[in-house]
Amino acid sequence: MSFVCEHVVQTLQLPRVQSRLALTGIGAQKQTQTRGTVRLILRHRIDPTIEVSVEAHVLSRITGRVPSQPINPDRWKHLSDLQLADPQFNVPGSVDVLLGADIYGHLLFGGLRKAGRDTPVAQLTSLGWIISGPIFAETWKNPRLAHRSLSFSDQDLHQCVQDF
Repeated sequence: MSFVCEHVVQTLQLPRVQSRLALTGIGAQKQTQTRGTVRLILRHRIDPTIEVSVEAHVLSRITGRVPSQPINPDRWKHLSDLQLADPQFNVPGSVDVLLGADIYGHLLFGGLRKAGRDTPVAQLTSLGWIISGPIFAETWKNPRLAHRSLSFSDQDLHQCVQDF
């Protein structure tokens, strides 16, 4: 399934189809409910003739800011000449759309760039190159550094404390 943030739906004034879907997170615990579905058209940022139609479930938010801190991509020479789908991937920001596996596989092209175990991998898609994998090599060596992951969680503080 794909997801989109409420603020994107409101900003673009997208027509919504009523739907309520309970999402289950890690540990099989109910996390939140969706707020309907919308149809999105995603376009390549440079070539607008390339587009992908997506049905997305609406959430108040998808995750916290990603990455958790600014990243200096200059150390990854294998990525330096790529036309990225998100050229600001290294600056903390909100995740507005999360594409599901049903869409992801259809976006993939043949290109793949790797350098080493502790560096990110670039994958060519119809919307540009995307980056995934480890971004802070220090976390492999220092377990005290915080690890971050993309997850679905929309519980308020009271509920989290109560669950704890």
